[in-house]
Amino acid sequence: MQGKAATPLDRRRSTGYRAWAMNATAPHIYSAQERRLALAAVLIVLFLSALDQTIVATAMPRIIKELAGLDRIAWVGTAYLLTSTVTVPIYGKLGDIYGRRPVLVWGVCMFLAGSMMCGLAGEFGGIALIGDGMNQLIACRAIQGLGAGALTTGAFAVVADIAPPAERGKYTGYFGAMFGFAGLLGPVVGGFLTDHATTSVMGHLVSGWRFIFYVNLPLGLAALYVLLTKLPHGSRGADARIDWVGAGLIVAATV
Repeated sequence: MQGKAATPLDRRRSTGYRAWAMNATAPHIYSAQERRLALAAVLIVLFLSALDQTIVATAMPRIIKELAGLDRIAWVGTAYLLTSTVTVPIYGKLGDIYGRRPVLVWGVCMFLAGSMMCGLAGEFGGIALIGDGMNQLIACRAIQGLGAGALTTGAFAVVADIAPPAERGKYTGYFGAMFGFAGLLGPVVGGFLTDHATTSVMGHLVSGWRFIFYVNLPLGLAALYVLLTKLPHGSRGADARIDWVGAGLIVAATV
């Protein structure tokens, strides 16, 4: 009598599948040290993304004192959260199409550029089409959020590229713990830098609150180097279409 065709559950019970699922080596061939470096880089970028959600809160009194704009204070945090949230589904699809690493690298570059511009907000007076220092800070926080959306999405998605199935829950736990830790640490770091990091550069006084953005640069650059050299490119999806209508509806609903 002819045997019954194997079901997906039967295949999952097979010795070969269990051996691959429990294997301590990810599908990509690279050493345990390289995997640890890749994990550290992804944790750093996730830490920076979460940190900047709360680090500004304790610096706001000094920012308002220097840039004014009390009526727009809420937008400093809202602009960042808004752009980082609405871009999540778009970055997720782009990661499926082009791979995780390009999305993460783009996110880090955008985040670091936004951080630098946030630190320079108001240093050169008003800017045409943007306005005073507070408007500049809000606009730059929105740019920073565009990068943060890619960092958050890519960090959790890259688990599939650097860990076998049996270890993905552990890695996701690391990311969740880092996200929560950064959120709690943000106000403390923001207050400390605002009070103690004020310095003079070539006779020009640089306020301490600007360093809550500059602090992202060395960590972000180190993470960017590791991402470019140690993180595998990851698989690309066959479907190269992006549902722009659906993404637009999600953005509109979120806003």
